[in-house]
Amino acid sequence: MIVVLSFAISGFDVGSIFEKTFAEAWGVKPYGGWRGAVRGGFWFIMVFASFGLSQFLLGVPVRFGRPYYGAVIPIILIMNYWFWLITPRLLLDKDLDPPDLRPGAVMGMIASTALWRLSAEILPGWFDWYGRGFGGIGIALAMLSWTYVVAIVWVLIAVASSAYWERTATVEEVLEATEDGPDNSGPPHGPG
Repeated sequence: MIVVLSFAISGFDVGSIFEKTFAEAWGVKPYGGWRGAVRGGFWFIMVFASFGLSQFLLGVPVRFGRPYYGAVIPIILIMNYWFWLITPRLLLDKDLDPPDLRPGAVMGMIASTALWRLSAEILPGWFDWYGRGFGGIGIALAMLSWTYVVAIVWVLIAVASSAYWERTATVEEVLEATEDGPDNSGPPHGPG
């Protein structure tokens, strides 16, 4: 029970950290106070649920044969598309239209699905190599290494989707999104 509670608390913090990273990539202020924590926590639950479903689906071709990837991969693609379509609306204090989010959702869908597929090929070897060399600590190192790879890809998705939006949005939309506070008294990204 202590482990589950600890994971939930640290997981919600991960959601808050990703929320801040996402807001910084998009050039907007992150949610503050309880709204940020609730939205970050909900996002983390969404991450955990999609991870659980993807791991379950990864087992289908393992149990029943490689041809089942044909049935599983479209489900993963759709799940990842919706995840990356919902993420900006959940984490950003910014009004975005669904067409603005579609290119980022497609980028996220492709990258996340590629990571999902690569994990089936890479992680067993990492677990074996790290596990033989370092035991249980080695398995933890392999998991942390893969988490680092996923985190880098997710940050790249956030940055690439915001950069694409900035290039396709009108000047007014970009200025409105990056203005500092309700009174618009400060510069959007600090002095200079």
